[in-house]
Amino acid sequence: MAIKYFDTLDFVRKSRALGASEDLTEFQVRQIELAIENAVAEVKSEVKSKNIASKSDVTEAELRLQKEIEVIRKEIKEVELNLQKEIKEVTLLVAHSKIQTLIWIGVNTAFMLGIMAKGFHWW
Repeated sequence: MAIKYFDTLDFVRKSRALGASEDLTEFQVRQIELAIENAVAEVKSEVKSKNIASKSDVTEAELRLQKEIEVIRKEIKEVELNLQKEIKEVTLLVAHSKIQTLIWIGVNTAFMLGIMAKGFHWW
């Protein structure tokens, strides 16, 4: 995009060529420059008050977000590994509990058979 500017020298030459006095031309140039300065200042102030992000602001935010995402990914991986470890531990506990239950059933069955054998005089 080409930068547009107010060419004061061109304005003075054209105004003089049209017959305007030097004082009038100088006054008009100063007024136009002042109007342009005021308009630019107002636009800058409005842009600043709207808190519009610059390209560098956006780039900075992207870098921060990428770092945060990486931290979260590491945390998720850590949680996943801990869950896998806990699942293995629970699986071992369940297997151990099943073995204990089978042993308990076997011992109780043997005990009951012993009582029945004695009661029915099987030996």
